[in-house]
Amino acid sequence: MERLLTLYSEVQSTDVRWLWYPFIAIGKITLLQGDPGDGKSTMMMNLIAELSKGGKTPDGKPVGTPQRVIYQCSEDGVSDTIKPRLERCGADCRKVAFINEETYSGLTLDDERIRQAIIEFRPRLVVKIGRASERKVCTEALAA
Repeated sequence: MERLLTLYSEVQSTDVRWLWYPFIAIGKITLLQGDPGDGKSTMMMNLIAELSKGGKTPDGKPVGTPQRVIYQCSEDGVSDTIKPRLERCGADCRKVAFINEETYSGLTLDDERIRQAIIEFRPRLVVKIGRASERKVCTEALAA
């Protein structure tokens, strides 16, 4: 019979890897909250742009190699809002992808389709923005 409990003495400690210290850890879920108009979307668009072109994190640390990002947003139009925002921020849109919700509707954070997209695209960051009735913004930074 399997043990229900594990002793912490049996666990090997590891260091947290950071995408942007101390805000977004690689391989962890980060919740970004704030009131409307606080600049959450602007901050994320700028971070995505910097990641996609190998620029710098908001604190000035170099990203290095350009990184892939999945930006999944059900609140805004892809062609009239999201892509123009990415372009204004200087993103390399060849490194930023999304699951087309016109084809694949009803995505949730734990949706198998998101898991499959992560496996196929291997992004460094996944941003999921839901409708107002859902959690506002969840980001998951992923190990390369």
